[in-house]
Amino acid sequence: MDPQLPRDVLSVWIGRRAADTFVILRARWLPSAYKRWLEVAELTAPTISIGTLPFMFRLLT
Repeated sequence: MDPQLPRDVLSVWIGRRAADTFVILRARWLPSAYKRWLEVAELTAPTISIGTLPFMFRLLT
């Protein structure tokens, strides 16, 4: 099934609820997960620079 189908077509499809939950949890966890990733990256690759990160991730720092 395609989770992009209109809600009225798949209104009771459990995958819709799962997709919604995934979006919510990802948004909740992204800032702290990315912060931790930066810490690990700085420890293992000291040449990393904020300027070389993708724009959307620079917004989180």
